[in-house]
Amino acid sequence: MASCSCCFCFLETVSLAIVPYSFLWALLIGRFKRYKTYLFPVWKERTAGLKNFMFLYLSIGLFTLILKETDFIQYIHGPIEWLMQTPLLLFVTIQFLFLLLAMIGFHPIVTISLLGSVLHIVLETMNPLSIAIVLAISGLTTVTAGPFNVSVSLTGNLLQINPYQVSWSNLGYALLFGSVGSLIGLFLL
Repeated sequence: MASCSCCFCFLETVSLAIVPYSFLWALLIGRFKRYKTYLFPVWKERTAGLKNFMFLYLSIGLFTLILKETDFIQYIHGPIEWLMQTPLLLFVTIQFLFLLLAMIGFHPIVTISLLGSVLHIVLETMNPLSIAIVLAISGLTTVTAGPFNVSVSLTGNLLQINPYQVSWSNLGYALLFGSVGSLIGLFLL
């Protein structure tokens, strides 16, 4: 429960921090009045469509909570404990899981929630900052190589090719970017 609530705590923190940040930024660049007149109509229009995300987060929270209560979690902990012996292998596995699950349509937040429910055993022996950096950077790799990501879909539409082709061409960059995160995580161990 703690790992899943940690993900929601992160999302809540970002959601709460973005409001004062955007107001401050609009003030700093001298566009506060224009920002304010644009903000409220757009906010009213777009928040109505966010109710679908509630079901996504509720279902992943329920899934991870139930997963912890079953015996199946022991089958997952075995490979995780084996991977803990070689942190680089663990970090690379996390990176590949993000990319693999992105290829079949999993959002990075869902992947973090799933990994959070099984990685709590790693946090007892490894630096949590290392794990957090690897999770964050691996999640960001899906921006360039996730075929269901908006940037990849738009690029595919503009080039009139399949988003999977864009993903495959960006895969080298995503792996390089994720590897940098793994190296930073190793350095902080």
